[in-house]
Amino acid sequence: MPKKPAPSDEDQAAPEGPVMVTFGENTYSVPRDRDDWPLQAILDLADQNYVDGIKALLGDEQWAALYRDGKLTRREFRDFANLLGEVTIKECVN
Repeated sequence: MPKKPAPSDEDQAAPEGPVMVTFGENTYSVPRDRDDWPLQAILDLADQNYVDGIKALLGDEQWAALYRDGKLTRREFRDFANLLGEVTIKECVN
């Protein structure tokens, strides 16, 4: 049986650009490299302050789309936070 060629660096290159998360009718983006995340987001998330951490990570415009003038429910936020966590664990680096 012939050997498979070793994967090249090109084959192993990480995707570029932000990580996209679709929730409801909106698509949100966060930097793929955690080194590019706002420090405030990292500090808040490390302290398990998920609302402020996600707000800092998304930025004002994306947060406003999620928050919907205060109409965001606790359940919706929890579902979004869980989805964002799953996607960033899988796709973000550093």
